[in-house]
Amino acid sequence: MDNPKLQKLPVINFGQENLQYGTKSWSLARNEVRHALEECGCFLAVYDAVSFNLRDSVFSALEKLFDLPVETKKKNTSDRLFFGYLSDHRDSAIRESVEIENATDIEEVKKFSKLKWPQGNDDNFSGIIHEYANLIAKLEQVVTRMVFESYGVEKLKCDSHIDSITYLLLLNSYEAPGLQRMDTRLARIDDHLGITPPQGGADEDDD
Repeated sequence: MDNPKLQKLPVINFGQENLQYGTKSWSLARNEVRHALEECGCFLAVYDAVSFNLRDSVFSALEKLFDLPVETKKKNTSDRLFFGYLSDHRDSAIRESVEIENATDIEEVKKFSKLKWPQGNDDNFSGIIHEYANLIAKLEQVVTRMVFESYGVEKLKCDSHIDSITYLLLLNSYEAPGLQRMDTRLARIDDHLGITPPQGGADEDDD
């Protein structure tokens, strides 16, 4: 197989018609997913369910989060190694990272938000992040279902697997000369596989 780094990554459209289980469009997308993962290990997803308005809202929320005082951000703690709030990643362009465990659960996101904005002035941070996490989780579940189905795994086993998944939303802030960049990553806590939106960055010129 050719070096994946030298290949153009496959692009797969996850429009509404491809998300309808059992349709011809679903089957075609399923075959594309399997081929892409077998050949390249990844692919770019076109996923219009995350609107431009929502994406802009997410990055506005991230700016608000990373602009908080360090002591406030450090309140996000975890018993898990490398979870919680991290800064100054060694040998990495990541400046800061914050994780929200169980990000598809609105109550868990509200707990996180209350730690950061105890007065409640979070500008709907909870609602924005929860909506975004659930949309990305839905895409991850569709891909998982397609992979299971393509290898002949029975639907009940796939359903059981998907029901057992909990999600971690990883929020990153990067820094390079003259550039600040942010992105998000939704990971499955069980094995840390995840989805990174292909246009998950907001560039800002430093003043």
